[in-house]
Amino acid sequence: YFRPSKFAPFWAMWFALGANMHTAFCIPGSMGFYYLHGVAFTAHWVWTVGTAMIFMYLVGPRMHLLSSKYGHVTLSEMIGDFYKSKGLAAFVAIFISIVNIAYFTANTIGPATLLSFGLGGLIPYEWAVLIIVVIVMGYAVPFGFRSVFYTDILQGAVMLLATWGAAFFVLSMFNWNTW
Repeated sequence: YFRPSKFAPFWAMWFALGANMHTAFCIPGSMGFYYLHGVAFTAHWVWTVGTAMIFMYLVGPRMHLLSSKYGHVTLSEMIGDFYKSKGLAAFVAIFISIVNIAYFTANTIGPATLLSFGLGGLIPYEWAVLIIVVIVMGYAVPFGFRSVFYTDILQGAVMLLATWGAAFFVLSMFNWNTW
């Protein structure tokens, strides 16, 4: 969605997509990946982000032209219009919403857990969830999708630094021995 609107430069797309890929795939499975592959985890950005960006830079502008020409706002509208089926459009919209439930949940539960347990239980977990939801609504509702994009850029930069920092820290604990 970022690239088709043509307002995102390459570096911003890289950080934003990196944050999305990291949240969607790496947070749920990162411990197993670290255990199996070690510091190779730090290279996940190359293929996960690179693949998504190649797709978005090749297909994104074409999708933007089609959506502008026919007035589509969502991918489900585009698919439904192409196949001339409102039922298919509704199915795609519902399907995409359902498969993203885990992603949305991880984006709420993760920060709430950090907030609650990071403060030693000073804030109850239920209140931490509510605080995170209110914060997200506070910037997403008035400022729209671009505010989410800018948040993703910041999150991507922090995640990249933290991942590489953790890798270097662990390597330094073992005298830089990778065997």
